[in-house]
Amino acid sequence: MSRPSAWLQRTGAVATGLVAITLVGIFGSAQLATAGSLQRQVAAGSSTSTTSGSSTTSTSLGSTTTSTTTTTLPLPVQPGHCPLTGLPAPAGVVPARGAIGVKIDNYGLGPEPTGARPQLGLQAADLVYEEQVEARITRYVAILQCATPSVLIGPIRSARLADLAILAPLGGATLVHVGGIAPILSLLKSGGLSDLDLMAHANLELHPKPWVSPHDVFALSGNLYSAVTPAKTPASASPALFSYAKTAGSGTKTSSVRLNWSVYSDLTWSWSASTHSWHRNYNVSRTRTVKLQADVQADRWPVQTTNVVIQVIHYTYGPWVEDANGSLESVPQIVGNHGVAWILRDGVRQLAHWVNNGPGDRTVYTLANGKPANLQSGSTWVELYPDDRTISFR
Repeated sequence: MSRPSAWLQRTGAVATGLVAITLVGIFGSAQLATAGSLQRQVAAGSSTSTTSGSSTTSTSLGSTTTSTTTTTLPLPVQPGHCPLTGLPAPAGVVPARGAIGVKIDNYGLGPEPTGARPQLGLQAADLVYEEQVEARITRYVAILQCATPSVLIGPIRSARLADLAILAPLGGATLVHVGGIAPILSLLKSGGLSDLDLMAHANLELHPKPWVSPHDVFALSGNLYSAVTPAKTPASASPALFSYAKTAGSGTKTSSVRLNWSVYSDLTWSWSASTHSWHRNYNVSRTRTVKLQADVQADRWPVQTTNVVIQVIHYTYGPWVEDANGSLESVPQIVGNHGVAWILRDGVRQLAHWVNNGPGDRTVYTLANGKPANLQSGSTWVELYPDDRTISFR
């Protein structure tokens, strides 16, 4: 689905949230633009400003409700290739099964990772979504479809409303989780997803040391596939969510991007030319000086990915309370909305527009020239990043 080149101006004119995007270039430290200046720049059709001694990129990042009801056409999948990565399938055969989305805990309070971190099994995911939950904590939905070896994955935690919007475009996908509040569980049962709640399948749970409750529920991915109810999941591969191309085309060379969600998740994706992938790091400093520590899983697998998609989302809160502290449910406004995104691949970034036309529809990413924002074949992390936080590129 293409969008005219004026999409950036339209997005800014009706934005519900603004954030300053800082490009730290070779000229020195950059300056953050104010929300007012961002709005004026976008309304005037300009998304970049340069000042002496610094380079600052500013744009409006609010998600907005669209009036279109057009259904997005399915993407073609190359025969013998995994639909969610674009890579050749194991032994040339794509497993005839729907995707499973495993809800992964990511709680940790620095500087050293604690609680849920380090995790296990993320390297087996075709696709990972990171979402904000209550109190600015993040969790993952790790989506597996093509991987055949069984891996230990977790810690697995409770469901959130955002999970339905994330998995609905996959056509009968299964959400693997450990419970949830009553309103969310009710929506899961009435929705189009297959619900695999480990609270009702304790035989699938494993509790390895040294993790402790509530961060200690793991499972083998092979057992999760076997436990999915056949009547509720398609006997065919998931539809594709992204298009792929060998080259990125135009883009801005990028060595890293910092996404400071909160004190719980102040992270940086850094480009590695040697592995041709983006590596995840956490800021473990107790001061204002950033000190990065590689995000490495418990089995020493580094958290890395071929592509990073930063989809800027407007979040609303409530009406449900999610924890004993009174924190409200955090709800990303994805369905029926549109906004700004960045596509990171091959050591470059591209500014894009995202649009979702309605329930069950996949999100489409389009460059300013109206062409699809293609990914490199491989795994992808989608950051559903809040529009009231800053993003810093180097």
